[in-house]
Amino acid sequence: HQVQGQAELASIRSTLGALRMTAVQDDLRARVSGQGDRPVSAQSNPFELLQFRPGNYLGALDAAQSLTVRPGSWWFDPDCVCVVYAPLEPHWLVGASGAARLRFRVVQRAGPWELDALEPYVWQGQRVE
Repeated sequence: HQVQGQAELASIRSTLGALRMTAVQDDLRARVSGQGDRPVSAQSNPFELLQFRPGNYLGALDAAQSLTVRPGSWWFDPDCVCVVYAPLEPHWLVGASGAARLRFRVVQRAGPWELDALEPYVWQGQRVE
C-alpha cells in the first residue's frame, strides 16, 4: 500500500507539473504575440491548454456535479477557479480542514498564472504544492 501511495503522489505531482509548464508556455506565447498578461477568470481552465488531457480528467464541474466523481479523478471547478483532485487513496492525504480532495486555485500574478494549494497538503509525510 505504501508503494501505491507513492505512485499516486508521483502522478499528482506529474499532473500539477504539466499544468504549470503549460502556464509558462502559454505566457511566453502571449508575450511573443504582444498580448501580455491575461486575467484569470472562471474560463481559465488550465487543462484546456494541454495538448493531451489526462485520461482521468472529467472536465469542468461545479460543486454539485463533483459530489459523485470517482476517486482518482481531476476536474476544473469554475466557481472556485480551481483544479481539483479526488485521491484514489485519500487516507494518505492530510490537510488542515480534513478535506478528502486537493484543491489548487488558478491565480494570476506577474507572469504566468500559478496553481496555489488552498491549504497545506501533506501526503505520506511530504508536502504537495
